[in-house]
Amino acid sequence: MSYKARSHLLKACRQLSPFIEKLPVIKLQKKKSIHPVNAISEVVIGQMLSRDAARSIRNRAYNLSESKGYDYIANLSIEDLRAAGLSGGKIKTIKLVLDAFKKDPQRINQWPILTYEELRTDVSSFWGISDWTASILSLFYFGNPDVFPSKDGSIIRVTKKLEEIGAFFNADEARPYRSYLALYLWSILDNEII
Repeated sequence: MSYKARSHLLKACRQLSPFIEKLPVIKLQKKKSIHPVNAISEVVIGQMLSRDAARSIRNRAYNLSESKGYDYIANLSIEDLRAAGLSGGKIKTIKLVLDAFKKDPQRINQWPILTYEELRTDVSSFWGISDWTASILSLFYFGNPDVFPSKDGSIIRVTKKLEEIGAFFNADEARPYRSYLALYLWSILDNEII
């Protein structure tokens, strides 16, 4: 699917073609074998943090969780989550998702198979969870090929840089491969192609 997606993007977003062609074919991550409660916890931990800071906090939380024999980070006490480095707001969100899972496991367990719009609607109903969180969850954890995280800071930066040099695109024209478009845009930025 990676080659098909790239070919589609080269045609649908022609002004991006010179930049995409400088990159290797990008593959979408396969659906991760992680429970949705831990997946959403990881994404919430990563909100508004650098990758390194998020990784450090996530590792501390998993280590604490494992040492206590818990399946989910969310099972940790508020004190343990604070000790791992989570803010009060992130703890509240993670605990709300755990409560929802305890009340209706099927609701949360079906997240990996929902369309992005269905997932976004359900996930965004939780306090502290935005469209960005839903898009990252869908793209990187559930392997959805058609998600465009338009509110992601890096996507906004690279789009602005491209527009400054006259390279415009419409993300909707990349359907059904908008996730690949996002991956190429992040790669354009990371590799300083513009």
